Formats: sequence, structure tokens, C-alpha cells
Amino acid sequence: MRERVAVAEAHWAEGNWRIGNAYSSLGDLFMMLGDTAQAEPFVRRRVEIYAAALGPDHGWTAHAKAVLGSCLTSLRRYAEAERLLLEGYTALRAGSGLQDRYTQDAVVRLVTLYSVWGRDEEAGRYRELLNAR
Repeated sequence: MRERVAVAEAHWAEGNWRIGNAYSSLGDLFMMLGDTAQAEPFVRRRVEIYAAALGPDHGWTAHAKAVLGSCLTSLRRYAEAERLLLEGYTALRAGSGLQDRYTQDAVVRLVTLYSVWGRDEEAGRYRELLNAR
């Protein structure tokens, strides 16, 4: 997987969104393995590349922010996770609506954050959005 990042960086111009896809694959692999500390730099780089190449509110950027928020939730960095999750959710909802699967995914990630953070009122507010669909 690291080789894929190296190949993408060698092939595409710096900042090309396709490089973000390579970072995404590596970050996703570490997250699936439960190694969020290893995943974080790759997921963070994906957000940076997408934001620069596609814009901060593009759907891919917004989803990447939500994934990074989940990663940070696992690392108990709740305040930073909340900021990223809310940014991602807001952009996804504005661009694709509440019924979109990526918007729903961001809502689930927010519920998880607020639940593990002990902020039950916020968790409940977002859980209601899931029940309203």
C-alpha cells in the first residue's frame, strides 16, 4: 500500500486529487486493522489533498473529514474530531441532503463521537436524524 502512495506521488502532479485516493487506501487499511494511530497521518493527508484540489466543501473532502473525525474519536481527541465531523456533516448535508448515504454515515460518526464522549444530549439529537429517514 505504501508503494501505491509512492507511485501516485511520482506519477501525478503534487496536489492532484488522485494522490489523495492513494493516501485514502492506506489510511482505510490501518483503520480496518484497528490501528487508528497509524491511520491518522494518511487520513489527514487525504483531507489536505482533497481540500486543496477539490475544495473544502466538496463531497469527497467532506467525507474524508468525517473519516478523520472517526479516527480522532478512536484516539480520544474529541474536540478536534467534533470540529471535523461537523464540518463534514454540514457540507454533505448541504450538498447531497440528509438521505445521502455519506451524510448518513457522518451522522452515525457524530452519534458515536458524542456517545463515547458522554454527551448524550448531542448524541440523541443526531440519532433522531437517523430515525427520521
